[in-house]
Amino acid sequence: MWQDEIVEEVRAAKERYAAQFGYDLERMFEDLKKKEALHPERLAKIEPVKPRKQPGRPISAGRRLHGTRGSGARDSRRPSTRTLAK
Repeated sequence: MWQDEIVEEVRAAKERYAAQFGYDLERMFEDLKKKEALHPERLAKIEPVKPRKQPGRPISAGRRLHGTRGSGARDSRRPSTRTLAK
């Protein structure tokens, strides 16, 4: 089976880090929070992305934005594949 060297290296680093704290998640969390406080410039400053309006397509409250696979409801944007009996 093929193994990725980078993935193996990351897993080994994770294992060494967890072993330092006896695999205690609370202790690992406390250590990471201390490191964040020491180096706040290393933290990502991510702003939430606002959805863009598409010209000619207002977003209404009840409109589905994604497919309806499995929900049983019909997506109003797709034409029906059923034919009406006359």
